[in-house]
Amino acid sequence: RNGVWATATEQQRYEQRGEYDSTPYHQHANYITTGQQDKTQHTAGTLHDPYRNTVMDVHEQRNLDHVISAKEIHDDAGRVLAELSGVELANQNSNLQSTHETVNKSKKQAPINEYLQKLPGLITSHETTLTKDRERLAALPRETPQQQNKARELEDKIRKTESKITELKA
Repeated sequence: RNGVWATATEQQRYEQRGEYDSTPYHQHANYITTGQQDKTQHTAGTLHDPYRNTVMDVHEQRNLDHVISAKEIHDDAGRVLAELSGVELANQNSNLQSTHETVNKSKKQAPINEYLQKLPGLITSHETTLTKDRERLAALPRETPQQQNKARELEDKIRKTESKITELKA
């Protein structure tokens, strides 16, 4: 994992592991089954979101997340050395958690520690955008139907940004 290889063969095997492709990770049977089970709990209003330490509301957008990202597992030299399947490792029950879509999509493929380090900056960036959008909204004229429509669109964008900030802070 630190660029030190036991043999040249092991280094070559790692370098030839192939490019990361998310498709097999997201089509794995356990990924699909877990997603279905979580959807049932979500619909019933009983799905716990461990990232936000709350029960998800039925109206919230749910995503199934690989806690340790599938890309991180794919690129892990220790996994390759041990000759373990990245798809199987990534889709173990202990590595799958449903969370709010905002959290999952902002995390992307980042390792959790890296994501947690960038999270305050991400929140600040959204708050800056929110402030600017509120200022723009206050200055918008609302005399014509077109102007009123533009104001409603900006109000909707503001609501979405406020929701994003709330979810990321949670």
